[in-house]
Amino acid sequence: MEIIKILAEIIKQEMQLDNERVLIYNQKWNLPNTDDIFVYLAYLSESIFGNNRYYEDREDGYYEVQVLEKMTSISINIFSKNSTARERKEEIVFALNSTYSQQQQEKYGFKIHKIPSGFNDISELETSSMLNRFNITVDVINKVEKENIVEYYDKYELTTKNNL
Repeated sequence: MEIIKILAEIIKQEMQLDNERVLIYNQKWNLPNTDDIFVYLAYLSESIFGNNRYYEDREDGYYEVQVLEKMTSISINIFSKNSTARERKEEIVFALNSTYSQQQQEKYGFKIHKIPSGFNDISELETSSMLNRFNITVDVINKVEKENIVEYYDKYELTTKNNL
């Protein structure tokens, strides 16, 4: 499962938000006309620190397993027209360090850094009112695996050609 989707689910669960209030950046989304909070997540960058390959002999064949280990920086934005985003912004950090989050990290094999690498007020004027918006950057250590069956030959048919 994609890391950003797991983080979105953790935040939604721990902050007790509806599905339409937590989303991933650049998805089709219509912003409802409400003053309450919304959270969206986006990829910022990835640093690869491991790229390995190994082989496994299984009952159904010989497999090449490739593993890419990386640190992914994810931007989490919380905003509202009212003061809710300002009052609840720390709950994102709490959510990512919760028991439910720890269970998801163990289930999917990744690690969220406990302290965000950035926490910024990015409030701005939106049409006629000020929008309370905060950005939190978190780093996640995760991996991607790819498996391919490796063709090999253990039986050979030999043919001999004689030239006279």
